[in-house]
This record gives sequence, structure tokens and C-alpha cells, in this order.
Amino acid sequence: MRRTVRPSLVVLGTIFLLPMAAYSIYFAWDTHRLRSFCDELRPGTPVAQVAQIAARHHIDQKSIVDARKLSDEAKDQRMIAVAPSTMGEMGCDIKLNGTEVISATLSGS
Repeated sequence: MRRTVRPSLVVLGTIFLLPMAAYSIYFAWDTHRLRSFCDELRPGTPVAQVAQIAARHHIDQKSIVDARKLSDEAKDQRMIAVAPSTMGEMGCDIKLNGTEVISATLSGS
């Protein structure tokens, strides 16, 4: 009995620990790339460069929520880039004036 218990405990431990370790590593990488992306966006950055900066930090287009009009008169827009591993709890809120970035703020933790 004792001989079959130990190998099965090792197998069960591996089955549970490997996915948790992999997710922890993915979570750390995912949040790091979002932080780096948000830190690189400075006020005055042209809107055309936002996609290039996103590609450099491996932020795909699925992670960027479409721009939404905040004010039709001022042509202000807002985009949100999220870290998928946080299930929407962490994001970079990007405010644009149509031609350049006004602000980029990291929300969540």
C-alpha cells in the first residue's frame, strides 16, 4: 500500500503544482508588459505610435478595447489596454485628443 501511495502523491502534486507555477509566471510577465507599455506612453506621444509601442511590448489588438468618444466637441477618445491574465482587473487607461496621447494611467494592481 505504501509503495503505491507515494508515487500517486507525487503525480497528484505535479498535476496541481505545475499549472499553478506556470500561471504565476505568465501573470508576472503579463502584468510586467502592461506596466512597461503604460510607462512608455507619455503625454504628447502621437496616436500613430501607440500601435507600434503596443507591438513592441507584445500587447495584441485583442487586449486594447476600442476607442470610445468622451466628448464629440473636443474629439477626446479613450482606449483601455488590459492584461488578459488579470481578467480585466488591471489596465492602462489611455486618453487621446485625436492626434496625441493626453495621459496614460495604470489602474488595478
